[in-house]
Amino acid sequence: FAKAGPVHFDRIGLVYRIAFSPDGTKVGAIGQTGMGLWSADCQRVLLKVSGEGEDRVESVAFSPAADQAIATGTADGRLVLLNPGGGSGSLELSAHEDAVLAVAFGPDGRTVATGAADGTLRLWDARTGEALHELDGHEDAILSVAFSPDGRSLATASRDSTVFLWDPESGRMLREVAGNAVGVAGLAFGARDSQLMASGQMDGTARLWNARSGTQLLTLEGHAGPVLSVAFSPESRAVLTGSADRTARLWDARTGRQLRAIEGHHETPVVAVDFSPDGKVMATGSVDGTVWLWDVASGSKLRKLAIPFLDPERTVPRLKDIEFSPNGKTVAVTGASIGSNFVFTSATHFVFDAGSGALEYSYTIHARSKTDLAFGPDGQKLAVVTDTGSVVLADAGTGRELRQLMQPEGDSSRIDGIAFAPDGGAVAVGLADGSTRLLNVRGEREPHVLEGQVVTDGEVAFGLGGRIIARGSADGTVRLWNARTGGEAAQFVSFADGSWVALTPEGFFNASEGAARNLHLSNGLETLSLDQFHDALYRPDLVREALAGDPDGKVAAAAARLDLGKAVASGLPPEVVGLRSLDGESVAGDVATMSVDIEPRDGGIGRVEWRVNGIVQGADSRGLGGLAASDDGILRRERQVLLSPGENVVSVTVYNEANLIASTPLETTVHSSWRSVSPPSLHVLAAGVNDYWDGRLQLNYAVSDARALGSALRKAGRGLYEDVKITYLLDEEVTRDGLSAAFDRLAGEIRPQDAFVLFLAGHGTTHDGRYFFLPRDFRYAGEDALKDTAISQELLQGWLAGVPAQKSLLLFDTCESGSLTRELTTRSLEEKAAIARLSRAVGRTTLTASTDTAPALEGHRQHGLFTYVLLEALAASDTDGDDQVEITELIGYVDERLPALSEAVFGYRQVPQHRSQGSVFPIGRPVTVLPETEELIPRTPTHVVIAGTDVIESLGDLQSVLETVAPGTTVRVAEQADGWSLVAVQGVRLGWIRTASLAELR
Repeated sequence: FAKAGPVHFDRIGLVYRIAFSPDGTKVGAIGQTGMGLWSADCQRVLLKVSGEGEDRVESVAFSPAADQAIATGTADGRLVLLNPGGGSGSLELSAHEDAVLAVAFGPDGRTVATGAADGTLRLWDARTGEALHELDGHEDAILSVAFSPDGRSLATASRDSTVFLWDPESGRMLREVAGNAVGVAGLAFGARDSQLMASGQMDGTARLWNARSGTQLLTLEGHAGPVLSVAFSPESRAVLTGSADRTARLWDARTGRQLRAIEGHHETPVVAVDFSPDGKVMATGSVDGTVWLWDVASGSKLRKLAIPFLDPERTVPRLKDIEFSPNGKTVAVTGASIGSNFVFTSATHFVFDAGSGALEYSYTIHARSKTDLAFGPDGQKLAVVTDTGSVVLADAGTGRELRQLMQPEGDSSRIDGIAFAPDGGAVAVGLADGSTRLLNVRGEREPHVLEGQVVTDGEVAFGLGGRIIARGSADGTVRLWNARTGGEAAQFVSFADGSWVALTPEGFFNASEGAARNLHLSNGLETLSLDQFHDALYRPDLVREALAGDPDGKVAAAAARLDLGKAVASGLPPEVVGLRSLDGESVAGDVATMSVDIEPRDGGIGRVEWRVNGIVQGADSRGLGGLAASDDGILRRERQVLLSPGENVVSVTVYNEANLIASTPLETTVHSSWRSVSPPSLHVLAAGVNDYWDGRLQLNYAVSDARALGSALRKAGRGLYEDVKITYLLDEEVTRDGLSAAFDRLAGEIRPQDAFVLFLAGHGTTHDGRYFFLPRDFRYAGEDALKDTAISQELLQGWLAGVPAQKSLLLFDTCESGSLTRELTTRSLEEKAAIARLSRAVGRTTLTASTDTAPALEGHRQHGLFTYVLLEALAASDTDGDDQVEITELIGYVDERLPALSEAVFGYRQVPQHRSQGSVFPIGRPVTVLPETEELIPRTPTHVVIAGTDVIESLGDLQSVLETVAPGTTVRVAEQADGWSLVAVQGVRLGWIRTASLAELR
């Protein structure tokens, strides 16, 4: 083909689609007036199909089968199959009601997929023309369809910015492959010490970020077009946005509420906005050169600035930017003149008196520059681009050039963004070639090129007191650099669905719920979503450290152990290619036998996770053990799962051998027709450790808190659940073996319709982004002791996998074990990451709050503060008045009450961390268990139980048995009456027991 030279596909008009046959002997092309088929050497015309208007051919595909069939889609919705099934004729189908824009054969040539302009997607039998499936999901025109090489997946892309994967055999959607990253048009940081950053997005929103942690805070919605410019008020309390919809809007930066809309005053897109330094005046400028100054308080117009564009007869004026000087006395406006050929002919900076609106002086700058000038922090200097393309430092009062900062470098030196550092010592410049440079104002160092490039047209800004440089990009990212080292710190990515990701160069990330599925990483021909690395690389704490410049080396140390490169090098995860119920899609009982088909890849096979309705019911870590191999290399494993009545979504995820990368989960639905004959029960496992083997870890309230919460849940659950069963593990019982045995017992008792609460009180810590609970016999002998003897996420996942309850709540009241070693100090973001990982790993809602050692020992009214607030919540959190405390109400109460109470009692805010997974359910009815007065039961025991006896709640109801107390239990007698004693253990009221079962301690 190369020998033939240029080929002209004549007589079919403008060519807009071309394809080779699978055997390489033919080439087809689609043009405005028809379709042609040529031999690959272009010496012979094999076929020519004329067609215009409704007959126009829109798409073409060759069959890979021996019959060499050709499929074409037309503008009026027809699918035409030439030589179907190896014959010599053609088959014409009315496939869609709109143009068929995409067509593809399956790898065996038996199936054809068609996508149309109306968003419909259909599968056809290529031999008979029989309709097989209609796939529903896209909301706009389907632009492309493609089968995977093995035929098991069909990928479709639409103008609605979605990409879906389908199962061609069943027509079922497998997953959405990618989200739509939203281009960034404007960028601004808050005041010098503010953590806020704002980005103007092409989808008509503005996003507010915490630039210190990499967390997106708010989405500002209201514009009807792309947000082209953003600015913060001097105190960062308000944000001003300008949009292509010809309006500007003022927003409350704390709540996201719109404060004011400026409408009807601009006839073209608002491309520039700014605040005066005192925050009293805001400026808006539109493309046509109209600039208005506004009173912020009232929203009234103050004055209009007259922009004297040169040569108005021959050029079109275009306003680019507005900036107040730091002292507020002048305002600079950047304008450009564009010739009839849409090429910049000149660009000028105009400097006006802000009070009178009078023009003081102007600069004519590089004809191809698109940037504004930048005022220095003292208002006495300007960084500008000259008519030659160089960047110079100038006197802001006179316009006189002081020093050249950067020389022009040809076409690549066009400037897209420029900003002064807050200390005035440097200027950041964004070039049109995507590079970003840091210029030393004093000329002491050569310009420093920052690592990494952006897509052009990105503004540049300093933030976090000048420690960070940010630049927006048309590809939807904001790239941030460390201003001191020039190294990349992180990238922020926003998506059209409102989700976001913050990603460091090492691969550590922070993300909103589900957002990591929108970002994909390419490794050769393989593509993996960031979500598949969640268990290894989800580290909001390290994103924060990276944005701070990694002052303690935590990012570098973590990356030395594991980063994205090491995770990818561990090998591709297996692919789950089949999942089915061996008992059929509908079963009569509450058990189904599932079979999963796993295709191994170069990373081997590690953990296999089975979930039912999101709750983990199995976490096999046997690798290849227990897998049966078939002749086609597919490995199979079977497992029984417990079902709830009705629809059950069963899913399987498989990790590579290193357990670093997960497969994409595959799920199926199994219907269970069984109905429970008895109401659900509430099961509680409450464990607490005071008496640690290591004397440095002694606590005062963990045991009594476990008892108090168990007792409170027994009272709250009565009447709502058929039965409330409490299992206590206290002090020496809280070991790996003790917990494992307790979970084994519960696994045999708990049914899917039951509710389950796990409460752990004692020492806990977060290490390397993972949560550990310390059992009673924990002995610290270095960091390996955590992995060897502590209760890890993996252990908890394995134990909880045996608990089939679809309604679960995990509560951890842990004291930070920082007394062991400084490196174990838990930070709130690291704890948040660890709890998020744990909750995701087990599929259950988790609520935790760690505290420092001193407040834990001191406690509050004979309880740990977290447990105290939980007990309060059981009485006070029924916000909807339905006489039930749902877990969402309990979490909401704790989330608000705990920080306020801890600040009042201990002088610091103890912030709970929670992650919601699985079902929302009532934990019980409102009950008051805390004393209403300050009179508390002393903790010192006075008696010992000499014979096992029942504990009753009230002398008025001798059948109200709460629990049984074992012989040898020491108690405090608070009151005696009619042969009964009211007793307490470690300050927690148990109830009444017979006095004859007690002996006084002497």
